[in-house]
Amino acid sequence: MKGLKHVLTKFLGAMGCCLIALGCGEITEEEVPRTTAGAIDAYLGHLKPLLQELRSLDMEIARAVPADSVSSDVIVPLIQSHFHPKLIALSNKVQEITPAPELATVHKHLRNYLRLRLEAFDLAIEGARLNDSAFFEQFGVRLAEADEAGRALTSALNAVRYDLNSF
Repeated sequence: MKGLKHVLTKFLGAMGCCLIALGCGEITEEEVPRTTAGAIDAYLGHLKPLLQELRSLDMEIARAVPADSVSSDVIVPLIQSHFHPKLIALSNKVQEITPAPELATVHKHLRNYLRLRLEAFDLAIEGARLNDSAFFEQFGVRLAEADEAGRALTSALNAVRYDLNSF
């Protein structure tokens, strides 16, 4: 399961970068037109605790995954019993938020990111259940796709901030 260790290490690094980028910068009312500032602030106000929960989950995963070795018999039970349910709860909370029109793309990328992570976790669980390494290969692929979605999320958020700062 050397590949699983590499995939999880890469995943944790990408998560940290994505979440740090999401937490950077603040939008003030002076930087945006008054007509959208309240909607954007409300959305970001709803999003902030969810991103904090996601960061917390990422830290829990980092603590739970041994740095020197990762095996499916260690990580899959943690995914199944702890990380997967938390990610489902976060995803459900994100689905309940209606973004301001200027943040629809950001929201779409966040939902896509969470969906891909959930799919990756599902693949790991199924791979362990069937004792099939092909599922773990797909787990790695799905995590890479989640990393890409995380980069798209960061890019979309930065674009929104740039657009709002140009007013």
